[in-house]
Amino acid sequence: TQAEAFAAFLKKEMLPGTPLIVSSDMSHYLSKRQALLYDEETRRAFQGQDAEFFLYVTDDHTDNGKSLWIAMKALGNVSWYEQDHRISSEYDGSEINTTSYLTGWWKARE
Repeated sequence: TQAEAFAAFLKKEMLPGTPLIVSSDMSHYLSKRQALLYDEETRRAFQGQDAEFFLYVTDDHTDNGKSLWIAMKALGNVSWYEQDHRISSEYDGSEINTTSYLTGWWKARE
């Protein structure tokens, strides 16, 4: 209920062009192989503007799904642009217990 109210507030009150920032790691505590599989599901949800996906996901996909859901609901008709995808094993070598990251932005569809 609070998430719905906040999304409605943002949608009503945000001026066009207002930046809305959400910080959220993606998969957590998975092997590299598992994390990359879950990240592909998350990418498809971003690309398809599947807000409901983010409302119910667990740390296997992201640690802040409700905030992503709020952003998608508040922003409305937008497109997702992915800038980068990284996984912690690229930095420390461990492929057993990883965290992954997607960096991108939404832009209003013209």
